[in-house]
Amino acid sequence: MKKTILLIDDEHLNNVSIVNAFEDIYICKAITNPLLTFSVLDKFDVDCIICDIYMPQINGIELFSKILEHPKYKHIPVIFVTGSKKETDLVSVLEKGAKDLLTKPINLEELRLKLDIHIKNYHNILEIKQQKEFFNETLNNLPEMVFLFENKENIFMNQYALDFFHSKDIEDFKNNFNNFEEIFIKENGFWFPQHNGDWFLNQLEDNLNLNDKFKHFLVLKTRRHEHRYFKYHIKKQNDNKYVLILVDSTNDFVRERNILELANTDVLTGCFNRNYFDENINEIISENRLNDYETGVIFFDIEYFKFVNDHYSHQVGDESLKHLIETINKNKRKDDLIFRWGGDEFLLVVPIRTKEELFSLCEKFRTQIENEYFDIIKHVTCSFGGTIIDNDMTMCQNIDNADKMLYKSKNNGRNQTNIFKLDQKSEVYT
Repeated sequence: MKKTILLIDDEHLNNVSIVNAFEDIYICKAITNPLLTFSVLDKFDVDCIICDIYMPQINGIELFSKILEHPKYKHIPVIFVTGSKKETDLVSVLEKGAKDLLTKPINLEELRLKLDIHIKNYHNILEIKQQKEFFNETLNNLPEMVFLFENKENIFMNQYALDFFHSKDIEDFKNNFNNFEEIFIKENGFWFPQHNGDWFLNQLEDNLNLNDKFKHFLVLKTRRHEHRYFKYHIKKQNDNKYVLILVDSTNDFVRERNILELANTDVLTGCFNRNYFDENINEIISENRLNDYETGVIFFDIEYFKFVNDHYSHQVGDESLKHLIETINKNKRKDDLIFRWGGDEFLLVVPIRTKEELFSLCEKFRTQIENEYFDIIKHVTCSFGGTIIDNDMTMCQNIDNADKMLYKSKNNGRNQTNIFKLDQKSEVYT
């Protein structure tokens, strides 16, 4: 298919000579009035412009400046021709962005070679532009956020991401956030960037290797201050370019969390269950150790609970258990975890430093329960038994030590605390 060239020269004969030479190769449109340039460009798909510099109506360089200002035509290659021998003309037009400057009389073979090269390059540019537009349109229609980073700078974000952050464009987004890490919300149990000098995308890559599936969710906030949960994917294109994709998985996350809560919590009291204990106790111990704490295990249960069930009803017994756990929850520390072990028996796992501190904590809970008023049954008491986990023992042995201390409290008169003392196995704190 023939390409179209536009000839702009106030000398008619100059246009005629080029048309006669190239009309079998190109579709030639020629004008002697440069003010008609945009009328021709609007009507025809022009692939290259050959323009005289010195014309009475408007200087060719001024006309070129106007073409460059037009978004539709600014990429059309322009070859200037002139009868002048001034070197400044060459410098001037090339500085403006013209492709070439030829002097009259024009060497037609040279002109043809230059036309072929510049038209080919122009269509390559158009193809790249079309591919980029298609790429951007495709990304903008995706129902997930897409970010492109180059040299650690965010250089692209799709429309979904712009809409989520209420930004007109990427510059508006950057004005709203001092740095990219500010988009993330800190929520317990989820990934949040650490300000340790490591780039946040490197942190995210490392985070994908963790077994905790909730760590693979990122938390962002909507303008209504609702938390949304996103899964993420990172694609490294080279050492300097990364693609980050955020997929809104809030519904999947809520469903997964609900299933996990059902599997790991006691329906009646809302405490964790033994399944959660078995799956997480090693991680809890490790985390306590990182914070320079030992891990304490405390057993407790309601005295004469069978009498409560038999005398008042199982419903009253259930309400009593819920009230008991509410009392513990009101008074426990942030990192104290409570598990329902079975029936009316509960287990506390606590960060602790000494056996004396463990004893004091048990006594605090015991006296709070003793002084608490319960509907219908009025008052209850609890026996407590505890130990500090010994890493040289199995978990079953540690649990058994705490259980033995609970039964020692019961056998010694109930409503008291006993702590297993590791260095003197026969002694307890009471």
